[in-house]
Amino acid sequence: MTSISTCTCSLLLCLALAISADALSMFFESLGNGYGKDLRNVYYNGTKIPGASPMFFNLINDRYGKDMHNVYYNGQKVPEASPMFFKLINDRYGKDMHNVYYNGQKISGASTMFFQTLDLPYGKDMHNVYFMDQKISGANVNSFKILNDEYSRDSQNVYYKNQKVQGASVNSFQVLGPRYAKDSQNVYFMGQKIPGANVNSFKILDDGYSKDSQNVYYKNQKVQGASVNSFEVLNEGYAKDMRNFFYKGEQTNKKPTH
Repeated sequence: MTSISTCTCSLLLCLALAISADALSMFFESLGNGYGKDLRNVYYNGTKIPGASPMFFNLINDRYGKDMHNVYYNGQKVPEASPMFFKLINDRYGKDMHNVYYNGQKISGASTMFFQTLDLPYGKDMHNVYFMDQKISGANVNSFKILNDEYSRDSQNVYYKNQKVQGASVNSFQVLGPRYAKDSQNVYFMGQKIPGANVNSFKILDDGYSKDSQNVYYKNQKVQGASVNSFEVLNEGYAKDMRNFFYKGEQTNKKPTH
């Protein structure tokens, strides 16, 4: 008798849970951009956002959302952000009374009163320039100039993202393409010198490869043994010359599959 009673209770519990799940699914609402909610929870990409209130949750834009107590970025709580005073500056930057944020990350030391956005992903206040959520140490606010979305300069220095490009000439510096740049003396990949690269004959190839009249390079390293004249970039890190195959700048016996 006890066994039958226990079994009956289990069946009733399973039925109740199933009905409850069906009832909640009836009230599920897609909010767009990965966000959704039902009567009990708020979700981002199918995962519950802990503590988020479905009754008071609303989207600010396609990345940010908020309820009474918190601000969220891509489903993650933004620490210290005030939902009452939080507002967007643009799609990536936001601020409240005390802090400025980039992609949900607090920008340490940034002034909420004087912060302004430049071309993404740059911003500045009275004293500092920022790349995303990082201060560009030493950058001069008044003479700062954006070259592309990675390189910038002021009257004294050149920068790659938030780091100074050591030894770069401000007056002769020019961007060649994504990640690549040069000045009168050197060629740079992601802000690092390519040792020995000839400024005048340097040419960007593809997939991290480049060359000058004497050598082939992968990123900022010389490809040992590569023939400049017969070198050819293939795909997915592979390249070849008349004698060898290369994978990500190293000789290899393995040939690409296609």
